[in-house]
Amino acid sequence: MDPTATLAAGERAYPGVNVARDAFARFLAARPRATAEAGPELYLAFACGGGDPIALQAFETRYLPVARIAVKHLEVNADEVLQLLRVRFFVGPPPRILDFQGAGSLEGWVRASAVRIALDLKRRERTAAGVCSHELSQPDTELRHLKVRHGPAFERAFSQACASLSSRERAVLRLSTLGGASIDRIAATYGIHRATAARWLERIRDALHDRTLTALGAELGESDAGAASLLRLIASGLEVSLRRKLMSAEAH
Repeated sequence: MDPTATLAAGERAYPGVNVARDAFARFLAARPRATAEAGPELYLAFACGGGDPIALQAFETRYLPVARIAVKHLEVNADEVLQLLRVRFFVGPPPRILDFQGAGSLEGWVRASAVRIALDLKRRERTAAGVCSHELSQPDTELRHLKVRHGPAFERAFSQACASLSSRERAVLRLSTLGGASIDRIAATYGIHRATAARWLERIRDALHDRTLTALGAELGESDAGAASLLRLIASGLEVSLRRKLMSAEAH
């Protein structure tokens, strides 16, 4: 495949998208089975892997509707599938969109990936455990006592709070917590300003905290202040709980 011709075809198909020419040439050289017809798709995939916002928006517009249609008959939450697809393709390093080889169409690859994610979701719905677990890192005797006495209540409250998040909120947390994505990466994935992405993440974490607090207080029958005090004591386990809860929902 001629890198110059492929680059020109990609620039025509996706004006405004920028790629590093030498790096793109190496990307093509590593794909001896790629077809000329796949040239613009390889250009788009490479640009998406580099976080180009115009490329990401083009992918969103062109290929996510294909994924939605592909899973329509599988009786799953299509929005959840699309969010997981974004995480799978655009969280790295390196983002899996860069695994596209160009031997077939990008549309077919996206469709197959969406179906696999949907089937994984259905399988986990049948087998997944209901609540998330957490750990206390401090060896403090009082905390160990609280873990024994109140741990299940906290797990139920935190699991309830996690379940109340929208599919997009869970996906943003996956990007940040599991993928280690920066605010800039989250912003690029969703085609939004970095300040908006930062506000999203802050609101999601605040909602998770507040809903856990509310559910815990309701279960323990304590005042808000009492539940808040207890939540602070076991907050060291919150991030671990979040990671495990999100990992249990991550399509692999």
